[in-house]
Amino acid sequence: MSKAMWFSRVLSVVLVMSSIRNIQCCICADVHPQEEYCTSDYVIQGRVTAKDETFIDYERHYHYQLSQSLPSIIVDYFSDFSSSVGFDATKKIVYTVDIEKVYKRNGLTAKGATVEIIVTHHTKLDCTVHLSINQNYVIMGNVVDDQLKLEPCGSYRNVDRITKRQSQGLKRQYKKNCNKCSICGQYDYCDSTEGICTLESASYNFGSYGDGGNCEIDFARCGKNKKGICVWLGGRDYKKCLRQQ
Repeated sequence: MSKAMWFSRVLSVVLVMSSIRNIQCCICADVHPQEEYCTSDYVIQGRVTAKDETFIDYERHYHYQLSQSLPSIIVDYFSDFSSSVGFDATKKIVYTVDIEKVYKRNGLTAKGATVEIIVTHHTKLDCTVHLSINQNYVIMGNVVDDQLKLEPCGSYRNVDRITKRQSQGLKRQYKKNCNKCSICGQYDYCDSTEGICTLESASYNFGSYGDGGNCEIDFARCGKNKKGICVWLGGRDYKKCLRQQ
């Protein structure tokens, strides 16, 4: 990534962070599991067996990296903002997970293996990952520096909350549609084309991803119909959900 692109992204984050300075909670936008599946490096189902919280060297891991590509005023702003809203950027959480199923494989994941999944930028707000010991989850994330990572607003859901349609999607349907159709989120700019499905139904259980949901997220997948147009494909449960909106 070029320095100009990196600066543009960080500046956008700064503007968003400035607008939420007084917010005392964190709400993650709804993301369809098909989109998460297609953009993730790994997708697994496993049981959490341990949780470890440790402190890392903020200056070495964050301040130094930012200072290499950003003006000092921006670096100082991040430090000041972290203190003002309660971000604790020096802490990371490591979850130990016994893998029971692998829906999207890479060299670090295999059925029966025990892995560590790392969550960084843990905060004092509610904007982080909460996995319970001895609970089973479907987890989707990325690999960074040969480590399994999960973002604070990343995709994880207790297996008890996985719907039949989501289970079918994880097993075979999401993968088939990754390069055929794309999904536009509720807060994204959506270009009206035949290759896009838009999240349109309202969330019926308001909350962060993994606790909330809507009709498309829980009961449909994005795929091409007989005319080759990308649409939401679902069964009776999807239609029933839409009628209840």
